[in-house]
Amino acid sequence: MNDHNPYVVARNLLLLMVITGVNDESLAADIALHLWYSAFIPLDYDARIRLVAAKFIRNFTSTPTGARLDWNDGNAVGIVGSISDMTLKLLTSYVRESQPDTNKAHKDRRDIMYVAASLSLCLFSP
Repeated sequence: MNDHNPYVVARNLLLLMVITGVNDESLAADIALHLWYSAFIPLDYDARIRLVAAKFIRNFTSTPTGARLDWNDGNAVGIVGSISDMTLKLLTSYVRESQPDTNKAHKDRRDIMYVAASLSLCLFSP
């Protein structure tokens, strides 16, 4: 990967980590697809991504310009490369970030919908 944007590099690394780190190939493909294309990642997929990423992050070694990963699964699959400090910070912050509270998100959405409906009733009432 020759990307220079740390966000793109972090996303691409997460994709590689999922593809190589989730044992069930069809599940790994589905998780990677969500990670690549979706604005919404189901909580169980998010948990798997974080678990796999945490495992890989432990394999990074610090360098003067960032970090280096030299990992293989003992078979024919491996990931070798160097990343910037910013990319490593993005990866570690994703793993450490708390998962969203779906109950709060649902309540916030419902509250917004209620306010919008109430406002439209007020605007269009005779």
